[in-house]
Amino acid sequence: MEALFKNQTTFTKTACIEAALSATKTYISILLFLSGVGLIHTGYTAYMIQEYTLLLCCMGGAIIAFVAPFYIYRSQGIKNYKSQLMLFEGSEPQVNITIYEDYLTFDKCISSIKGDKSESSIKHDKITTVYDFKENFVIVYANQIYLPIQKTAFTKGSSEDFKEFMLKKGIKVKRKII
Repeated sequence: MEALFKNQTTFTKTACIEAALSATKTYISILLFLSGVGLIHTGYTAYMIQEYTLLLCCMGGAIIAFVAPFYIYRSQGIKNYKSQLMLFEGSEPQVNITIYEDYLTFDKCISSIKGDKSESSIKHDKITTVYDFKENFVIVYANQIYLPIQKTAFTKGSSEDFKEFMLKKGIKVKRKII
């Protein structure tokens, strides 16, 4: 079977952060947003009854509630990036990804004892979602594996064609802005 797309992705800090952003659950962000709005409302009520200590606590809590979702994914992505640097002795790992008509393959980052790299494959029907970020696509496999693909690293095909191919396969491509 002929390869439709080839890509060599380097797991940079940005790729790890975007993969972590894909892993965060939307309902947590919604709950934190609603909590922030509730704290602002309570703070306004405290201001009206001149309870300024409660007002300061509510405003501080609202700021934390609004900032927390951004901090969560960013800190998790940086932690994953540092773990990879430690595993690869200070160098950023590279993954070769090849996309075929029915599946995609990627070489595992960690070499075996013999020194050879083995490949894993993912069938397209097991892909849950593809997130479209500024620098990467993140393929979500069974809501457990997050594989970033750099948009500028296609050696065969292009990022626009890849996006169209995923849409033709019936896979949701969601745009996320950081």
